[in-house]
Amino acid sequence: MGGGLVFEKEVLNENNRHNIYYSNVVDAAEISCSDTRVSSEVPVFLLVYAQEKRKAYLNSLEDSRVRSKTEHIQEASVTQEIEGSWKATRYGGGEAWGDSIDYNGSNLGCGTGYYDSNNTTIIAVGPDHYPDMPCGTRIRVCGAAGCIDGIRQDACPGCGINHIDLSEMGLITVCGSLGTCQVNVVKLP
Repeated sequence: MGGGLVFEKEVLNENNRHNIYYSNVVDAAEISCSDTRVSSEVPVFLLVYAQEKRKAYLNSLEDSRVRSKTEHIQEASVTQEIEGSWKATRYGGGEAWGDSIDYNGSNLGCGTGYYDSNNTTIIAVGPDHYPDMPCGTRIRVCGAAGCIDGIRQDACPGCGINHIDLSEMGLITVCGSLGTCQVNVVKLP
């Protein structure tokens, strides 16, 4: 709060009305009733007003710092990066995607619907992560080309350690191509 305070208030002084205008009296952080620089020149109501404004300003700063710190702590505590190097691959979308296997229209292992190569929210994990990433777990997968937020909706029994299967469109979004790539995996709240 720099640059001082500006006050304008009508006061009653010895039966006469005076319009008192103080400009840049003292920075609010420096004002106190015992301050000799202003106590004789500035009416008490202005000092009290300045002190109240200073308290409100400092409280708002503290509130924003506490909120920011709390939000950061909450975000850190609800997201959990899964350690290790992850490999992302794709299901198999049929001829349209250059595959001999076509899973489109097949039931998803978690009972959440059917596979669709264009659905970037479909994620399957290997057996090593079945316990810590059960069906319905929200997951963020980030690679060289970008990130997707998806849901574990399927299982990949043939996937190795730290191996994740994405839809064809999911893999393109994350890796930039239909090839495999290294990714970071984060569990979301």
